[in-house]
Amino acid sequence: MKPNILRISLNGLTSLGNDRVKMKRKKAVRLVTVFSLIAILTNLAGFKLVFSATGSVGVKPGDMMIHDLLFEGIPPPVYADFIFREVLSVDGTWIKLNYTAFLSNKTIDTKIVEGDLMEGPEYIFPVIIPSNLEVGDEIYSEALEKLGIKGGRIIVKGERTAEVKLGGGGHERTFVRTLIYSEFSYGTPPWPSANVTAEWDKTTGILAYMYSRQRDFNLTVKLVETNAITENVGSSFLPDYRLIVALATLGLLTALVTYSIFKSQGKRKRGK
Repeated sequence: MKPNILRISLNGLTSLGNDRVKMKRKKAVRLVTVFSLIAILTNLAGFKLVFSATGSVGVKPGDMMIHDLLFEGIPPPVYADFIFREVLSVDGTWIKLNYTAFLSNKTIDTKIVEGDLMEGPEYIFPVIIPSNLEVGDEIYSEALEKLGIKGGRIIVKGERTAEVKLGGGGHERTFVRTLIYSEFSYGTPPWPSANVTAEWDKTTGILAYMYSRQRDFNLTVKLVETNAITENVGSSFLPDYRLIVALATLGLLTALVTYSIFKSQGKRKRGK
């Protein structure tokens, strides 16, 4: 009887040992899962911070845009009726444009302008800003600083999905787009000389609409034509690169955990 009792005891200890190993393995898997989720959330937050801080260029060489300007009240002596811009080159965040303004006195003002898009250079800002900005992100411009806006920065205050209508003369096109917007004022308190509301296409960073209420006149700037907007994006699913990175990270961590578990099992079997 004693050998049987000993055998039963050994089996019990082996079973108990296996149960403890399984419990430790489960705890390890839980810990790895928790750390994986933390890593994914950190990854997403990190991408958001980097993306907001650096911005990106949403236009490419060959992209053109035409903006119509409508003055109400007493406009300046000479003003632009509409302005044509074409992107000539993009090098990192450095952008070069062909700028052509058709003026009210029947003359044309044309020039080549260039600058760092992240600095909001004159003749480029506010028509083109960094693309894919989020609510709460800041937009910097040298022009804003010259107007007396503290730090030359305004904040993206909201985002909405809206129709952008382009073309005319029987070639009208309507696209559903995601727009970001900002509101700001400049001038000498207590009465600012201008109150401005502006909306940009989020994907390209192109100005879609701007309304400026000034002392002597009101100005409406509207995007009437561009070849940079060719599809609906506001209502369709677009893959988020941050989500792709997060899923890839989770898949890699899962594979590593699975591999380590099977590897440890193999060592124990060889040890027996």
